[in-house]
Amino acid sequence: MQDYLLYSLISLFLSMIFSMGGAGSGIALIPILHFLGFDFTVAKEVGLFAGATTTITSSIMNLKRKVVDFKFMIPIALMMLVFAPIGAYSSQF
Repeated sequence: MQDYLLYSLISLFLSMIFSMGGAGSGIALIPILHFLGFDFTVAKEVGLFAGATTTITSSIMNLKRKVVDFKFMIPIALMMLVFAPIGAYSSQF
């Protein structure tokens, strides 16, 4: 149980620090968790989860504050919807 508390505190601290700088905490979280004995695949998944939750939270906050420029965002979002699956498929080769 104490290990989970330690891992949670490390993740929270890194997420707070890296979000202030505009970067994802996975940059530091993945190597630290791997060093602490996590399998590299699990460490990557935790890093991706931390990044996704930070992105979702900041998106919701920006929508609530009405600081999102939809004319700028819509074309980018559409291109992401088109090209993300293509990139995921082509990464197999």
